[in-house]
Amino acid sequence: MPRNGSGSYSLPTGNPVVTGTTIESSWANTTMSDIGNELTNSLSRTGAGGMTGAFRAADGSSALPGIAWGLETSTGFYRAGTSDMRAVVATGLIQKWIATGTEISGSTTSKTYIATDTGKDRVLIEPQASGSGTNIIGTNNAGSGYAKLTLDGSILAFNYAGTEAMRLDSIGLGVGTTSPAFGSGSGVEIQRAGIATLRLENSTASNSFELYADSAANGINLRGRDSSPMVFWTANTEAARIDASGNLGIGVASPQAKLDVGGDYREKVNTANTGTAYTINLSDGTIQILTLTGNCTFTFPTATAGKSFMILLKQDGTGSRTVTWPASVKWPGGTTPAVTSTASRLDKFVFTADGTNWYGSNGGQNYTV
Repeated sequence: MPRNGSGSYSLPTGNPVVTGTTIESSWANTTMSDIGNELTNSLSRTGAGGMTGAFRAADGSSALPGIAWGLETSTGFYRAGTSDMRAVVATGLIQKWIATGTEISGSTTSKTYIATDTGKDRVLIEPQASGSGTNIIGTNNAGSGYAKLTLDGSILAFNYAGTEAMRLDSIGLGVGTTSPAFGSGSGVEIQRAGIATLRLENSTASNSFELYADSAANGINLRGRDSSPMVFWTANTEAARIDASGNLGIGVASPQAKLDVGGDYREKVNTANTGTAYTINLSDGTIQILTLTGNCTFTFPTATAGKSFMILLKQDGTGSRTVTWPASVKWPGGTTPAVTSTASRLDKFVFTADGTNWYGSNGGQNYTV
């Protein structure tokens, strides 16, 4: 008779025989045939014949795997639970398979290689030498790493030829720095000895743009590397552009001069009372609206060539205030114009420097304000 559902074998009826029983073919041949069938259905120790049905093993454990080796009983495969199979070496977990995927595990020194063939370039997965992260290393067939990706909970680091090249952490993305830092918020930081460069380029390299920081006197550079204009947009509308000739157009698509403005512009204005002494500071504004509140002596800034400014000079409600101009101011014909003395009246004066002197001109006087 065959084995039962548990795999237990029982001899056919009439077995075993007792002493003195005559061996008869009617029952002996049946018994021998049954035993022969069961031997055939048993797996040979040499593996001859192979299995014709499912092979079932004991669940086992990490210490005693259900499928193990005779000379190393702590290495093999076991079933840890429902839909959970695991592989161990010397009781240590190496890999597990569950319904949703697979996981490669190991000790702090375990290494996992993925390769297409022996002697080929491969991928090495290993724990960090220090820390709790994992390294994923592209290696050559000698096993020396030439590109590495480190995953460590709070950071994602990229290493090339033994040096970290880039990392991403909670602060931002750092290229050439292991500690990107920003005045506020997060972003991208690029560091490099000498010149650090960020380049944007189209696929044909016909248009490219660079932003770079130079440790030398060049400072921060914004560079277009070809003859295309550099265009600036706000609210999805072109606001300004610099063409290949260096002409800046504001509100102008084809600037015809170094500064070509399509629309109005405004200069900074400074409004103040003079008292008896007043110093012109052009950082306050190139339009100076000043009220004479005393007989005033003016001091002008250094006469840097090309600088200019305008003074709208008004008498206060008292009037008859006088003005003393700096010696560096030159007037047409060498004659200093008199200031309107009538209360609450305004005069307009324009000054331009040549590098040595300020040249003043009378832009109109005795305006009613």
